[in-house]
Amino acid sequence: MLRYLLGTVCLAILPTLAAAACKNMTVYGRAPVGAFGVDTLEHVEGAAKLGMTLLYSYSPESARKQLDLNDAMGEAVAKHKMQVMYPLCGRFTQVRLAREIMPTDTTIPVVGEKAKAAMAFPESGYPMIEGERIEYATRSADAFGGCKRGAGGTRAAPNGVDLLICNSEALRKEILAVKDAPALWGYWLVDDSRPREIDSLREMSRIIRLADTDAQGRPNSHIIVMGIGGSSAMANFDVGICRAIGVYPYPYHFGKLDATTRNQMRFIVTRARSLQPDIGLIGIYQAFAYDQSPQWKNMPTAVSSYSAVLVFRQACLT
Repeated sequence: MLRYLLGTVCLAILPTLAAAACKNMTVYGRAPVGAFGVDTLEHVEGAAKLGMTLLYSYSPESARKQLDLNDAMGEAVAKHKMQVMYPLCGRFTQVRLAREIMPTDTTIPVVGEKAKAAMAFPESGYPMIEGERIEYATRSADAFGGCKRGAGGTRAAPNGVDLLICNSEALRKEILAVKDAPALWGYWLVDDSRPREIDSLREMSRIIRLADTDAQGRPNSHIIVMGIGGSSAMANFDVGICRAIGVYPYPYHFGKLDATTRNQMRFIVTRARSLQPDIGLIGIYQAFAYDQSPQWKNMPTAVSSYSAVLVFRQACLT
């Protein structure tokens, strides 16, 4: 839904609720207050004037420019000591199982959420599906063929219809391309909730952790964030998928913090913390613009965004 709104969003770590997190989630020692929908140099400069430190673009192309010190946007990000939340959501999970598959099946029928989405997978390779590595010899727009089930010491098992499949190799290559950028803060995994996505999110997290290392092979400190737009999205949450959740339940962006919204936030936080006590929490103040560009004149300032976060925090705690 967010991609249609073309809006801006203020982000802020909730200090008390995030205190148990094992990761220091700051931007050069400052609170990560920022905006969604940052796609131009003007947007970057506008965010900096408002005291923001963290940027999110819906476009990976714009995000890569913000990470590139040879690009004007990248220069501005470095000058203002800002960092970038890199968008991964939706681009590597566009293929679903077309039917339930049995452990003996060597052809895996799939359906793409976009035409020929399966053709983005390597000509031969593997998906990880519910812990099973399935190595395929061929792929077409509607099937993986010549499959070796239970490869790599995993166990062949039945898998259900509509399960989302992660394009692990494409994700790995993209992480390798951006992981060493000094301005990279973390990765945003998902917007809103899609059915049967939990397994592909586990795989995305696994690939990020394997690929996102320094020259000595040690894990980088970039933060994996899972977006939670409402209580139904918690069906896709599991221990270890992310280091923080970004919570933006509707209709909060209209300024209507009603009982339903409060209950959703309370459920999300309680459920996440019950499963992963050290999970970080990012409260998101939504200020959407409907005129195809962020309304910087009307954007909340760093001060007013903290006021919104206090309201958000109170809703979570009461």
